[in-house]
Amino acid sequence: MTKPDWRKIIRREIIIHRYIRHDNVLPLIGVFGDEAHPFNVVTPWMHHGVASEYLKTRPDRFFDIARGSSAGLAYLHGCVPPVIHGDIHSENILVDSGGNAQLCDFGLSRIKHEAKRTRTKTHEGGYPRNLAPEITSGDDERVNITPQTDIYALAMTIYELGTRTRPLDQYTRFQVQRAVEEGKRPAGPDTMKNLSDAERRDIRTVWPLLERMWAQEPASRPSAVDTFEELRGRNNFGVKMPLTHIHPMYAAYNENP
Repeated sequence: MTKPDWRKIIRREIIIHRYIRHDNVLPLIGVFGDEAHPFNVVTPWMHHGVASEYLKTRPDRFFDIARGSSAGLAYLHGCVPPVIHGDIHSENILVDSGGNAQLCDFGLSRIKHEAKRTRTKTHEGGYPRNLAPEITSGDDERVNITPQTDIYALAMTIYELGTRTRPLDQYTRFQVQRAVEEGKRPAGPDTMKNLSDAERRDIRTVWPLLERMWAQEPASRPSAVDTFEELRGRNNFGVKMPLTHIHPMYAAYNENP
């Protein structure tokens, strides 16, 4: 297998970042490096840190974080060509000083994805509890991320943020792959004793949506736009999601990484 051209891959991700502008996607300020650390990104400071920690003290903001995350993902998927995140989990959603969700690391996720394409599906790294079944099953030994795998991962992330429980926590990281391939999914909110009445009500409200988002068949999952629209329907939450055309250089890099 041909060795990836990492300089070209990184250059492509920088180009992508330059043209990404959305209230729920962490912007790129710049890139710097030296011989020891050739690729370092600079982003705005996120006052409230990761969403999972923020929601421990502000559980009332659960719907806002879920909606903002889905809005950011809908924006990425609506870019031309689409931008696939590839590694959505609770630590890749940050919260700014205004309490707004910020999807981060999507460029780094794509770089990690290129590396994984040169390996088999052992998944020794990453966040295996959020991997869709089609990633870990099948005859193709290479990882394949799609908008549908992003939706699956977002469902598991919303579940974790709303319940403060890792998806399929009863399984080890090595057992969870088989469990997911067999159709196992997280237990419903009524079985969770650690939730307040308000938290249980919130996760119960989104449960039908989560079940569609983590469906076994990729084609049965809603799009990011449909996910956002359903979450937005919980109240009057307006987020603009303009169609964004990435610089044509990105298309060239995307086709020939």
